[in-house]
Amino acid sequence: MTLEQGVKRQLEALAGSKPRLELHNVLIAVSGGADSVALLHLLRGQVDIAIAHLDHGLRESSSTDAEFVADLAYSLKLPYATERVDVQQIAFQRRWSVEDAARRVRYGFLTRSAKRLGCDAILTAHTLNDNSETVLLQLLRGTARATGITARRDRVLRPLLGVTKPELVAYLSERGLTWREDISNSDQRFTRNWLRHSVLPLLETRFPGAALALSRHAQIASTEDALLEDWASRVPDGFDWHLEGEAIQRRLIRRSLEAAGVRVDFAHLEALRAALNSTRSTRVSLSGGATGLVRAGQLKIFNPTQPAKPLEPPSELLERFPNAALRTRAAGDTIELTGGTKKLSAALIDRKVPREWRDTLRVLAVDSEILWVGLEPPMLSVRVGSPTDPEVSAMLEALQLAQSAFDAGEVPVGAVVLRGTQILSRGRNRSKASGDMTQHAELEAIRDAAAQLGTPYLTDCTLVVTLEPCLMCLGAALEARVARIVYAAPNPKNGALGGVIDATRGTWIHHLTVRRGLLEQQSSALLSRFFALLR
Repeated sequence: MTLEQGVKRQLEALAGSKPRLELHNVLIAVSGGADSVALLHLLRGQVDIAIAHLDHGLRESSSTDAEFVADLAYSLKLPYATERVDVQQIAFQRRWSVEDAARRVRYGFLTRSAKRLGCDAILTAHTLNDNSETVLLQLLRGTARATGITARRDRVLRPLLGVTKPELVAYLSERGLTWREDISNSDQRFTRNWLRHSVLPLLETRFPGAALALSRHAQIASTEDALLEDWASRVPDGFDWHLEGEAIQRRLIRRSLEAAGVRVDFAHLEALRAALNSTRSTRVSLSGGATGLVRAGQLKIFNPTQPAKPLEPPSELLERFPNAALRTRAAGDTIELTGGTKKLSAALIDRKVPREWRDTLRVLAVDSEILWVGLEPPMLSVRVGSPTDPEVSAMLEALQLAQSAFDAGEVPVGAVVLRGTQILSRGRNRSKASGDMTQHAELEAIRDAAAQLGTPYLTDCTLVVTLEPCLMCLGAALEARVARIVYAAPNPKNGALGGVIDATRGTWIHHLTVRRGLLEQQSSALLSRFFALLR
């Protein structure tokens, strides 16, 4: 296979990964150096090409590079886009490093140029050598994810990551093609240049093929990182993170920090991860004045510079109390709860609302009387009236069924199928009496609900059960297209929603939502009593 064929095949492989790109026209970022000029000639005649060149204005000779690329585009009769920017000035104004500013400005320019020229993808000429330098730099800086240069990021493709710079120079030289040399690339005051000219050559003398080994590491690490990221993305909302492995925990924490606009610091990340495995609520001070609160395997980030979007009261509540004001809390605020009237500050403490959130919460108030507090679920005054949660009512019914199973000497598990606010069917464990281990409460309730509806599909129903379903019962719920499962107690020996595995993370044809731990204490107490008597 020729070098041209290999690069074209790599380009097609990158474009064919999801989401697939149709490469009718591509924009090649050409600096004038050997790598980008070689990429241009390697693909010329194999795909329609446009050229883009950004003059960063960082060197006196940069205008000469721009002229070289302009002449190259003209000689090859290719569409050409160019701009000149003062990267140094932008870096100063935005308080970015020059390197960061150059990267941001360059990709912004390339994106605009690709859109204007009607190109499907942007190609850059990063090589195997660039990749090995990047991996080494990431390792030396202590980056947790030393994955090198990404071969594809959205519409930016890098088809030369498997090709060395000497191969490209040889390709150009054999054909008598010219390129420009950037003299700043030899300035070893820059860390990357120092690695390129001093460190990597020294490593090669002791470890021949060191650059290839580093690039191979990046390839393996990037695929493993993508897999772990996919696993982390499948962790459902509300799931106890301390049940996850360390690698997934780190990713979940990092995602939370990034979403809250907080700089990711390894020491802070590890402090939060350690707190996940503690039984106590833990606060961790983070960068920029932010705070992380870990409680019951969950993490909440409070960033004063990026507050969470406040919740809105329901419209019917605003209609019922037209004179009420929507505001934040004030001194003297009180709320009437079922146990009596309390100061709002005390009620928020009882609800374990982090102090960092208390002054940002929205409240609906008539003078100093609080009617509604913007929490999930909301805190409501008895004057408003607490709406009945149909899932709570259903779980109370399931607990009665579990008690019936207990009285019959069966493992105390009860289940109901809920449709809207109506209980369609009921079931309890009957495995011992029947001598049939498929006689679980969930299956009995699912069968009865299907019979009543006249269809095997319970697409608008909720399965409410006192114990986390086993794999068999979860499979039945998925086959029946149950919309939601609500369970009380976790099942650490047979649970299929996190007790042993969380089977919902698979790519099933049907997806359901889960609510965990509803009236857990009551169900756990009944189960504990049963097994204590059994022993």
